[in-house]
Amino acid sequence: MYDLIIDTSTATCSIALFKDHELTQYYHEFIGRGHAEVLIPELKIILGDIVPDQIYVNIGPGSFTGIRIGISAARALSLAWHIPCSGYSTMQLMASMAKQNIKTDSEIGEQQAAIDVIMNGGHGEFYVQSFDHAINPLGHIKSLLPHDYDGKAAYQTGDKAFALAPEKQSNIILGNGPDARQFMPIKPLANLDVSPLYVREPDAQIND
Repeated sequence: MYDLIIDTSTATCSIALFKDHELTQYYHEFIGRGHAEVLIPELKIILGDIVPDQIYVNIGPGSFTGIRIGISAARALSLAWHIPCSGYSTMQLMASMAKQNIKTDSEIGEQQAAIDVIMNGGHGEFYVQSFDHAINPLGHIKSLLPHDYDGKAAYQTGDKAFALAPEKQSNIILGNGPDARQFMPIKPLANLDVSPLYVREPDAQIND
């Protein structure tokens, strides 16, 4: 069974193809902008003649444009190939990636160690969501200003973890952004609707 993972939610364009949970092909590059120009050509290279059995796409939060590009491509391929398509969140994947780097802590207890995922939300705000060690969310995603963050979780990860929790440097797990190659641990959780997860309203608004 082939699973295709598409992640264009951040400045990195990340694609992965798995066969029976084993990574077979991937593209993962920090490109800044231009996801629309990069995504389709790279998908052609990665897939060749393969038609995947399932598509998973990052629905956000993250770049408004990047999210739309990834979802549009995933929906189009799902429709053309008549295969299912499911969504997952940036926060889910980042929490899972952090978990792989957490060692048993005798003082905290591995099963109780919460993880805060902290990502850039723009306009001086940060997207924050807490997870338990099994990557179950402990609340909804919030868009916070720095002074609103309580920092109670045992660990922090994400591209803005140092900015929001500098006093917890020893517990910050580096993670610049979501990596499609690290998707498989969250596959059972990747059952979200394929609709943009923006958290806050886009900057550009249509006037009535």
